[in-house]
Amino acid sequence: MAWLSLLLFLPWFLLLGSLYCLFPRHPRSRRRRLFDTAILALALLLRPRWLDR
Repeated sequence: MAWLSLLLFLPWFLLLGSLYCLFPRHPRSRRRRLFDTAILALALLLRPRWLDR
């Protein structure tokens, strides 16, 4: 049951994150794309730990 929230959240996170990276509003530099990717990875790693209880 603890992993259910991640299982339900992960497809939407991947879909919206990939659309955000693939179709930007303005052209982005390599540094900005790296920052965006790092922030998305950090958001996945720092998901609420209380959901695992």
